[in-house]
Amino acid sequence: MASLLFAAGAAEEGAQATDRALALAPDQPAPLRDRCIFRAATGLWAGARDDCTRYLEARPEDAEIAFTRGVTLQQLGETEEAIAAYRRAAALDERDARPHNNLAGLLQAQGDLDGALAAAQEAYRLDETNPYVMDTLGALYLEKGLVDRAISVLEDAHQGAPDLADAQLHLGLAYRDAGRTGEARTLLAAVGTNEDARLELRASAKEALDSLP
Repeated sequence: MASLLFAAGAAEEGAQATDRALALAPDQPAPLRDRCIFRAATGLWAGARDDCTRYLEARPEDAEIAFTRGVTLQQLGETEEAIAAYRRAAALDERDARPHNNLAGLLQAQGDLDGALAAAQEAYRLDETNPYVMDTLGALYLEKGLVDRAISVLEDAHQGAPDLADAQLHLGLAYRDAGRTGEARTLLAAVGTNEDARLELRASAKEALDSLP
């Protein structure tokens, strides 16, 4: 019943059905898993974190929920806990690029560029055709001053997902640093008109545009 309610988007009723299922069979944590996934998918981050944590106490080897827990912790700003969760998820499923990719972003934000680059390179090794993975790696190459490498990876990311605003911005910045002003201007301007671009991306693109000769 809880699963059907969640599929119908009935969050409160699904949560109540989950609680009833857990009361009837407290040693069966599957309802917590379903509610964790639903809450994470709908942005109910605190509830998702709590459900994931409770579920993993009973089923600690579930790699997908370990990763989902990392996402919830990241969204809640609990960075150190998110880093640990992503490392755990990566250890549980050595074929999944997602925890490495997300870990790279968190380490980059902390200023650990070497650690971030290692995580991003591992994500790329596991899923080298994923535009999001390529964008993460390319952005780190750019921040490390490896402009040619950045351009190579970011061009592939942009080709794979032409409307991905992050890749537009990062490739535009890489072109700027390489002196390819015309190409930089085109991509940076595209960020400003991209409806999916976050405000901070648009602001960065405008600042970079204004810096062009």
